[in-house]
Amino acid sequence: MPCHESHEAVNVNISNLRRFNGLQHPIVIHADSGWNEFDPERVDFSDIYVNPTRYRTQHAHSQIATHISNYLTAVERGVEFDYVAVYHTSEMFVKRGMHDHIARYDYSLWFTPENQPKDFGWPPLRNAIEMNLFKDLFPANDVDSYLGNLLEGSWWSRDLFKEIVDWTLYHYDLEDLRLPWAVEECFFPTLSWHLSGGKRFTHPYCAFHHKDHYIQDRTLIDNIRAGRDITCWQPQNFVYDWKPISSEGFYSVKRVSRDLEDPIRHYISWLKT
Repeated sequence: MPCHESHEAVNVNISNLRRFNGLQHPIVIHADSGWNEFDPERVDFSDIYVNPTRYRTQHAHSQIATHISNYLTAVERGVEFDYVAVYHTSEMFVKRGMHDHIARYDYSLWFTPENQPKDFGWPPLRNAIEMNLFKDLFPANDVDSYLGNLLEGSWWSRDLFKEIVDWTLYHYDLEDLRLPWAVEECFFPTLSWHLSGGKRFTHPYCAFHHKDHYIQDRTLIDNIRAGRDITCWQPQNFVYDWKPISSEGFYSVKRVSRDLEDPIRHYISWLKT
């Protein structure tokens, strides 16, 4: 759980996650290195672990080191877990059932090599090709081997994420992956596909509504809870020609304003579970 703003927002989001998913999920917090006021004593919940390594978590900058060091913190602390999931403080759960849903799969992807949109102006893809990001996994110019999607609502089985981490630490120092572009949006999907053999995956569980930056009304939330079709940024990542898709398998939404007085944040906080 990367965080960089206020203890109150962190506590509200942990409460939201636990209310919709139960108390059995440990959380590792990564506090932005620029958040000088961060105090782990002001996080009000049990089974919370604080990553001792702190990176800058700027928008559109690489988060690989953040997510991998969170995993390493959990392993080093002896935390019991079966899955690794990405959770942000602008994301909130709106429906129960996420754990049972992901337990049927090993990881999540929006795209495969057959349907991956190719936009060579997209910085993660363009730069991954230029720096031969995946080393000996496949040739740098094999453009059909690259995948990319938002990480919101993404998860991996512990075994698969360990494979990803082992591959990464064999080829890189984490400091080398602190790059000024969102490399994780290409890095994790591509490694997931290749290391798993393209098996046992489904789409991420977060409906990312990016069009208005923050969610402005209750429509997306209500439609997910009612099982009605929804529109969200993916799977139409590189265009804004939004088409309705099934809400099956969606359990959280983003972006919700981190302002604790935001009416959508209030609405979600009062939803029945």
